Amino acid sequence: MKKLTQFNTVFIIALFACFYLNIQVGQSQNKPYMEEEITFKNGDIILGGTLTLPKTKGKHPAIVLISGSGAQNRDSELLGFKVFKLIAEHLNAKGIAVLRYDDRGVGKSSGKTATSTSADFADDVIAAVKLLEKRSDINPKQIGLLGHSEGGMIAPLVYQKYPKVAFLISMAGTTVAGSEVIWGQTEAMLVASGKTKEEIAAQKKRTMMMFETIKTDKGWDELTKANVEYVLKEIEKLPDAQKSMITDPKKYATTVINQQLNAVKTPWYRFFIAHDPKESLESTKCPVLAVFGAKDLQVLPSQNKPALEQAMKKGGNKDYTIKTLAEANHLFQKANTGLPTEYASLLKEFVADFFPTITDWLLKRVTVIK
Repeated sequence: MKKLTQFNTVFIIALFACFYLNIQVGQSQNKPYMEEEITFKNGDIILGGTLTLPKTKGKHPAIVLISGSGAQNRDSELLGFKVFKLIAEHLNAKGIAVLRYDDRGVGKSSGKTATSTSADFADDVIAAVKLLEKRSDINPKQIGLLGHSEGGMIAPLVYQKYPKVAFLISMAGTTVAGSEVIWGQTEAMLVASGKTKEEIAAQKKRTMMMFETIKTDKGWDELTKANVEYVLKEIEKLPDAQKSMITDPKKYATTVINQQLNAVKTPWYRFFIAHDPKESLESTKCPVLAVFGAKDLQVLPSQNKPALEQAMKKGGNKDYTIKTLAEANHLFQKANTGLPTEYASLLKEFVADFFPTITDWLLKRVTVIK
């Protein structure tokens, strides 16, 4: 049965716009850096990853990479764009060691992402930092974090629990409550997709209804009914050729909605929409670099940048930098609309000022081995 592209675009945006595809990690040859496969544990969870280091001898500064939402492999790969692999290789060339690892339930890591929360992932990161601290080739006083999207929200949680972390770099990190992030991205994408004010208002009503249902755990039948009715109306708008492929619209709509609502009942989603990063951000005293994409429709700079700056000031952080990169989308590719639907067609590379922004800031705060 052919999927309802229009419906999926609208509804999934509200539920999973920050989720990524999971593609297994690849291998490269003739590497200009040293590479080591590693495993480490957080309680019963076993995590498998890759540590890459400069070939120079000595105690290197290091960074642990923290992925965005959804089950990511160690490269944080989306549609062939190996976000974390490229970052690791670039930083290795600058004299910095990088640890990246498979999320829970992916590749060589045990556990499950959906049944875990951002707080659980923060504990995974702490285990990774502690692993690096014990190594003779890592400077234990210069281990920092780089988090993308949800990973940017997790990094301050890590610091709050383990303030030995030397610095934080946030790539499009969320800084307001997850429910605000979800609606912000939903509205922005609907506007970019050309939806009318009436359609946006109707979607907002359903989204707010969903948040309230998750919060109270009451009203699931009413929520299901409202969204099934919405899908049925969307089916009626389809061209006849597509419509004819759906032999039982009511059954199809009910199946789709039940699947998607089951996903928002997970511990991960419940934690994400309820969590407000304000407290952990205000507690962060180490150097912070936050980078946003001007065309990011998933983590809006207009929504998250002011909240971050306010938290840094209120917490008394004396070393924070916030940059917005023109033309960059959520993955920091050069974008046209910023919509996730164009990710596949864009070059698998970062905007030109992405790496200079990070490395110029970072190299002023760590000591690399020459």
